[in-house]
Amino acid sequence: MSEHQYEARLLVSELVNATASVESPALHVHLTDSIDALVVSAVSATGTADVSVQYCTSLDGVTFDDYDDNLTLVSSTLATFSNGPELPNVVAMPGPRNLYLKIKVTGVNSNPADTLVTVCSVR
Repeated sequence: MSEHQYEARLLVSELVNATASVESPALHVHLTDSIDALVVSAVSATGTADVSVQYCTSLDGVTFDDYDDNLTLVSSTLATFSNGPELPNVVAMPGPRNLYLKIKVTGVNSNPADTLVTVCSVR
């Protein structure tokens, strides 16, 4: 069994207010060899957090494709991880990708206004 290591914290306790979005900085994928998965944690003190997770890519780190051009990784954490939507959950990353990657997390459905999101890459 291989061990996974947390490679980079892309978002750390970022506020996703209701249906707002937050984007990670660009991550140079070559520096981390590959990203097998993301660990996504969305929590709220006033209700159950519910977010979607998308990604976009770039060859140069400046011009990125549209998030909607790529597979949505999770359309609803509440629906996908119904047994523990606020626990850290592992989301597989599709391959291959370009040299740069950004992650976008958006509040969906009845996501509370105090939702905090942390996303880490796993190799």
